[in-house]
Amino acid sequence: MRDNHYLKTLLTTIWDKYFPDVPIANQISIKFGNKSYRQLGAIKSKRGDNSSSTIVVTSYFKDTTIPEHVILTTVAHEVVHYAHGFNSPLPRLYKHPHRGNIVDKELIKRGLGEELRQSKEWLDKNWKNIVGVKRKRVRRVRRFIIFSF
Repeated sequence: MRDNHYLKTLLTTIWDKYFPDVPIANQISIKFGNKSYRQLGAIKSKRGDNSSSTIVVTSYFKDTTIPEHVILTTVAHEVVHYAHGFNSPLPRLYKHPHRGNIVDKELIKRGLGEELRQSKEWLDKNWKNIVGVKRKRVRRVRRFIIFSF
């Protein structure tokens, strides 16, 4: 079973190996969050306060059947957001965090291309089986009131 200490060690390893040029401009923490099917990770900071940033990853990653490269690329993805100035005190480099596939391009540039490819392939083949999703997309039905005079 993976725990928050595992995540802290992984974050340090990722930063040292792939992001040594990115300054750590505030306090950064990492933890497991809720079990999320769609959002594997996120980086957050308090609104208007960049004194600390928190990376949160889905609790599904506690399961040791999830390959490490999936977790590594998810955490690295969030570090890219930090480096690009999203939820960090660093200057914002782009207007939108994902437009133009900038995160994947950055991961490839930093030597994580093969891990990213393997992660996407594994997630496409296995993720629904791991989370046991048999969800139907819930559509909201709007009701219109028609007035006739």
